[in-house]
Order: sequence, then C-alpha cells, then structure tokens
Amino acid sequence: MKYFAVIVAFSVMFVVACSNEAVETNQHAKEKRADESATITIDLYAKKACGATEPTIAQVEELVDQMDMSSELNIIMLKSHRQAIELKIPGVPTIRVNGVDIDPAADQIHKYGIT
Repeated sequence: MKYFAVIVAFSVMFVVACSNEAVETNQHAKEKRADESATITIDLYAKKACGATEPTIAQVEELVDQMDMSSELNIIMLKSHRQAIELKIPGVPTIRVNGVDIDPAADQIHKYGIT
C-alpha cells in the first residue's frame, strides 16, 4: 500500500506541475494569474467498499495540506456502475487534477465502470 501512496503523491504533484507549466506558456494566462490566485481542483472518485479508498483519501488529503497553493479536494463516492460509466471512471480510486487523470494511460482506457 505504501507503493501506491507514493505513486499517488508523485502523480498528483506531476499533473499539478504540468498544469502550472501549461498556464505559464500562455501570456494571457500569465496576466490573469497575476491578478488571481490559481486554484487546483482535485477530484477523487472512490467506492466505499474498496480497500484502497481510505488510504488514498488520507494520502491525497495529506498532499493537499502540504501544497503551497490554493486547492480544492472533492471526494466523490460512486454509488453505481452506471454512474462510473457516465463519468468515464475506469476504476476506483481514480484521481483527476484539473480534470486530468493522474494515470498516464487513462486516455487509452475505454472500458469504464466499477464492480
């Protein structure tokens, strides 16, 4: 489980860094960012019955507390397989930072849902 926690932490930090870098490359975004503080949105999709749910939530909450930026953590407990399909969730837990899945292979997954 520690290995999974390290991957989650690294992945969230990587996506945040890439997101910030992309914002910095756009001059308009630079000006906008000077006026407003950027907020990172982290969506954690989980299922109560999943054994990885609680450790993942704890790890992400700890990471959010350590981040030196404004962030919003949304924990979405999936209620059904259908809901997971509608949200294009390939499995639980799924973490998205500013709408981007932290799993680099997520774009290649086209089978969604939870069991």
